[in-house]
Amino acid sequence: PALGLQAMPLRELLQVEGQWRLAHLFSRPVLAGIASRLQRWQAQRPLQAALAALSVLALVVLSTLGGRAYLNRDWVPISGGQALLMGQGGQTCHVPVEPFQIQITEVTNAAYLACVRSGQCQPPNSIWEAGPQGTIYPDGFAEHPVFGVSWADAKSYCQFSGGRLPTEAEWVRAARGGTALAYPWGDVFDAEKVNGLESGRGDTVSVWDYANGRNAAGLYHLAGNVREWVDSRAIDACDGTQGEGDPVARGGGYQDDQNQTSLWARQQGAALPYTGLRCIRPAAP
Repeated sequence: PALGLQAMPLRELLQVEGQWRLAHLFSRPVLAGIASRLQRWQAQRPLQAALAALSVLALVVLSTLGGRAYLNRDWVPISGGQALLMGQGGQTCHVPVEPFQIQITEVTNAAYLACVRSGQCQPPNSIWEAGPQGTIYPDGFAEHPVFGVSWADAKSYCQFSGGRLPTEAEWVRAARGGTALAYPWGDVFDAEKVNGLESGRGDTVSVWDYANGRNAAGLYHLAGNVREWVDSRAIDACDGTQGEGDPVARGGGYQDDQNQTSLWARQQGAALPYTGLRCIRPAAP
């Protein structure tokens, strides 16, 4: 079975393998079987065959529309425009970005498992443990964000899922549009809206928790829970002539305080702890 489906609980299978299942719902063998049955009916019961053909056509159309809605349920569109970043020394700059779509939540352990089992991603250096079916996250953590992922594996996962890592400017544009907000919800820090150091949780939470901390686009955990890799290595976010350094992460994690979970903050390091990801993909035509 594709992507190690036999080893996954049903709930995770529904979450992770939706695209695979939809692609096979009307596969060539299935359609060939339906066509053969309709041909036999056409000679014996033409009226029933016509009605059946119309029913199949309607089912294909509805399934296609429903499948697209299913596959798009975890993505939101972000309009093109300016992203406001801060460089070294406190200077700010506006960086233009094109429209795109971004995942509503951070990538979960369950979603990342599919990439690991495909052989395209390495297991994260975090809470995952060796088990009978290979390295996997502990029970109860399927919907928690994956972390301990290298920058290279974050890029591999996004490619595996049909997208890519956002640039730093794209991440900031998604987080606060063209505004200068300090946090996804506004300018005033609120420990009730972020899984950071001040919340006292001391661990990751489900990617769907802290709904009151979403931004205007409905994105979860742009502040706190886990840091998020972006596709940038610039030493200065506003001045590319300063050269490249280690990869950059944004958003802060559950062990970061209000300064590091600010939308102005950026972390840079070769192996930043408590770092996960979310992906982007091209805007819908």
